Amino acid sequence: MLIVNREYSKEDLYNIFDIPIEKRKGPWNTGYVKHNDTVFLFVNIGNAGRTGHNYANKWEEGNLIWYGKTDSHQGQALIQTMIDGICNVLVFTRTEDRSPYTYKGIAHYISHENTTPICITWKVIPDIPPKKAPFINIPLAWEIFIENAGLAAKTKEPFYSPLDGEEYCVQSTFDNKVWLERVSAARRNNLQPPFPKESFTYERFIKCSKKFNLTDGKAPKTTIDNTVLYETTFVEFLPLLEWDTENKNIIFSPYADSEMEKLEIPGTSFEEAPNDILLQQINLLKRSRKGQRHLKKNLLIQYNNKCCVTACDVEAALHACHIQPHRINGDNDSKNALLLRADIHVLWDKNLIGIHPKTLEIHIASKLKSSHYAFLVGKKLAIRKDLMQPSEKLLKVRWSEFKILSNNAFETRNP
Repeated sequence: MLIVNREYSKEDLYNIFDIPIEKRKGPWNTGYVKHNDTVFLFVNIGNAGRTGHNYANKWEEGNLIWYGKTDSHQGQALIQTMIDGICNVLVFTRTEDRSPYTYKGIAHYISHENTTPICITWKVIPDIPPKKAPFINIPLAWEIFIENAGLAAKTKEPFYSPLDGEEYCVQSTFDNKVWLERVSAARRNNLQPPFPKESFTYERFIKCSKKFNLTDGKAPKTTIDNTVLYETTFVEFLPLLEWDTENKNIIFSPYADSEMEKLEIPGTSFEEAPNDILLQQINLLKRSRKGQRHLKKNLLIQYNNKCCVTACDVEAALHACHIQPHRINGDNDSKNALLLRADIHVLWDKNLIGIHPKTLEIHIASKLKSSHYAFLVGKKLAIRKDLMQPSEKLLKVRWSEFKILSNNAFETRNP
């Protein structure tokens, strides 16, 4: 762990960061070098340093004005990596040649001048951020992303940019890429040829994900990708992300439309629970939320912002719950859904409660007879605002499952 304002020689850094002997010196003496996911920035303030140039590196209003090597420019891969913020940039400064460098903190990109050499303005935070689990588990998230995009390609359902409503659609996921097309009214009416297809690659996905993982869970629009098509696509098919209410920021929303965790039967033995990070990401990512938020909004209207079983009116605790599971055909029709309080949702998914398809009465599995949920017996679903009922056909299927899984031993209201 580095300590701010402490001096470090290059040898110190080699040992702290376990730099292999064969990779020491060389680029470490040229002003900046990348090792794994970290860039080390060695800044001479007011002296020429080893490379002989003497650009006006300086502190200005608390920010570091830094110049790259003589031939550095925006198009170079390492410079772009630093600008994009997809790795940590550690800043070390000194005012006298051949003196040890003083560690100043981690640099956050503010702006740059597209000159040669490049000039970048950094805000230097005097701390090393604590290691934390990334918001996005990239390999796993890509699998879910490409799967969701593939579903969109099959259904031909369009999606839209958040602010200006530009329409896009997925053509295919050929060659492990998401092939996208911009759609216009003229294109839909065959009045103009189609736009060239554009691909969202795994490399772009990695770049977007790494940028978001460096945030605190909130990224202003265009900071993840400055091309609206790609940024919209990234959020659209990645369930852990969504736009805020003003469509100006991408936010990490781990509980939005996520599947409920499985309930395990308690045992008598004691064992510490495993870490949740990867398991949580798997559970949260596995659900495509395409249309899910719109479905919840519809159900809130139909059920007057209340759980259709308990009348709970705390919106944050209410879930849009499918009758026929969403994974079967992606049906987001409101008649294939109920607005349920979170804990009732769990019971519904576990088939511990059943809804009679004709009477719409609630029945509970016998194992709940002596539980808090005994009060549900005999309750009826609330009436929708449009007076339509949930799909009787789909309720029949779930009712049959409920009876089979409970061996026809369930609690019903006394006649």
